[in-house]
Amino acid sequence: MKVIFFIPLLFCAQLLIAQQSEVVSGPMAGYSAHREVHVWIQTAREARLKLRYWPMGEVSKAKYSQEMLTEDQQRNTVTVILENLEPGTTYSYEVWIDNKRIDFLEESKFRTQTLWEYRMDPPDFSFALGSCAYINQAIYDRPGKPYGGEHQIFDRIADLNPGMMLWMGDNVYLRPVD
Repeated sequence: MKVIFFIPLLFCAQLLIAQQSEVVSGPMAGYSAHREVHVWIQTAREARLKLRYWPMGEVSKAKYSQEMLTEDQQRNTVTVILENLEPGTTYSYEVWIDNKRIDFLEESKFRTQTLWEYRMDPPDFSFALGSCAYINQAIYDRPGKPYGGEHQIFDRIADLNPGMMLWMGDNVYLRPVD
């Protein structure tokens, strides 16, 4: 009985991995306004891509974005612009590639900006600034005390959960072996 259960479970895991391999990077919500949001995504190959989106908890109101083509010339990236959204609303969305829904481990969502002007104080927000990430690899580090560290700074930024992060520069340091 255990073997019979294990085979379907393995098949489902492989299916999820295969679907995720259609997406190289993203989706990532970018610019967000009162009634508009940009979502960036990169596919593994040229493909027809669209988003299905709806106000969270109201799937009956789902709409589709315009279908876009990810092209080799653009490294198979597109920015999907979703318009005519409602201010201060959280939306759920799905990615569709070549008319097949792509499943992710976490729910994809974004939030439009609150319509606060002339109605209330501006909403609070937080941001993080960063620069100079130098990740050590002992085998390639110089002798003695290394320059950098590990990935803890990124964990700390994630723990703070800022509304945005601005990388100020020096995001890559090359060592002689690089």
